[in-house]
Amino acid sequence: MKQQFFLSSAKRTIRPGVSLPYLFVFLFMPVLFSCSKSNVTNTTPPPPPVVDVYVSGTQGDGLFTSSVAMYWKNGVPVMLSANTTTERSCAITVSGSDIYVVGTASFNPDSSLIKYWKNGTPVYIQDPSCFATGIAVSGSDVYVSGTWANASSEKAKYWKNGVAVDLSDGTTTAYANAITVVGNDVYVAGSESSGTNNSVAKYWKNGVPVILSDGTKSESANAITVSGQDIYVSGSASDPQLTNGISIAKYWKNGVPVNLSDGSKNANATSISISGTDVYVAGNEMNSSNIWIAKYWKNGNPVNLTDGSSQSNANSIAVNASEVYVAGNAGTASCYWLNNKLFDLSQGTTDKRANCVFLVKQ
Repeated sequence: MKQQFFLSSAKRTIRPGVSLPYLFVFLFMPVLFSCSKSNVTNTTPPPPPVVDVYVSGTQGDGLFTSSVAMYWKNGVPVMLSANTTTERSCAITVSGSDIYVVGTASFNPDSSLIKYWKNGTPVYIQDPSCFATGIAVSGSDVYVSGTWANASSEKAKYWKNGVAVDLSDGTTTAYANAITVVGNDVYVAGSESSGTNNSVAKYWKNGVPVILSDGTKSESANAITVSGQDIYVSGSASDPQLTNGISIAKYWKNGVPVNLSDGSKNANATSISISGTDVYVAGNEMNSSNIWIAKYWKNGNPVNLTDGSSQSNANSIAVNASEVYVAGNAGTASCYWLNNKLFDLSQGTTDKRANCVFLVKQ
């Protein structure tokens, strides 16, 4: 997702990283000051700025046979669809005073439509058999990434103000998993079949593909962010020759891969965020009991968010100065973590799922 500040007279918004599921990310540039020792009157750093925390999610049975799109603002739930619908949300962003949540309505391959809500008002993208994965807003333009699917193939796409842009031609299976917009450039992370059983991790810049892997193993790009001239993509790779089919969590910086896990256990990277020179990647790793642990890596160093006693996942990460926010699920609780402390969003229910976190500086 897009790495930049949006400035208004009231607030600054910071985009998170997404993931595949589906995540947007932030960039924070440090400001350095030079002063003499005699001018230093207080060496205690100021507290981090207060932020509003937005988390998109879904209330439903997990199979989406009955589900409701929703989001939370500072822990308060906002329902976007009625209990009689079958809808889910997958990503959230805020631009100025406007809140955008994107998702999919219906899950019949012949009738599913992408839908986003602007301040609670629904907008349909009239392109049938498509599923949303991410959203970015630049000025008055709304960009949505997603995938078209039928019984035999999938096509990677994005939409600008509802107008479709094909990223693949449908002759091979391809997925668009996340989107970010920087200036006039549109970046979409995803994957495409190499013509064998393997998929190639890639991203598209303004519709032109950039290949991240060579097809000798099956790899996927799940999230993307841009920091200055650097392009960061998080994802996963499965190499049977090296890891007996176990998935490795990784990210690429300007096309150069960095492995986050060692291949001894299944792992994947779902979202990425940059703060200064620090690289934060959210994801999951399986323990010896085949239970997924929610975690993130800071500059390659793992930080576990759950203890492995129940299935958990980390779907999205956003960083504000030294504050690290991760959205996901801990067991049956939908939640986000702030500096590893869990904040339960479930309100006593077990059928909600948190998938994307976005911060707005007050």
